Parts: sequence; structure tokens; C-alpha cells
Amino acid sequence: LEILSHWEALMLELLLCHFVVQESFAYLQTLSLSQKFTLIMCSLVLLQAAISRFQL
Repeated sequence: LEILSHWEALMLELLLCHFVVQESFAYLQTLSLSQKFTLIMCSLVLLQAAISRFQL
């Protein structure tokens, strides 16, 4: 059963990503360069997944 439309799911995902980015910004200052890189790569993968799902 699909409760959320694709638009609603996408908006929810974007809101969640935005919230996570805001929350983790201060935390980012305490991370090492390699940890920052790993976090950025994970974010890009999630973004790519959201985009490809939206294109379907």
C-alpha cells in the first residue's frame, strides 16, 4: 500500500536531508578531513539515489 506519493516522499526526503545537514554542521567542525570526505561521499550517494528514484 503506497501512502505517500512520489512528490511527498521526495519532499520528506529533502526535508530530512536538510535537517540532518543543519544538525551536523557544528559536528562537522570536529571531524577530521577523511571523516568529512566519507560523510560527503555518503551524502552524494543518498542524493543520487533520491534523484534516480524521482526520475523513474
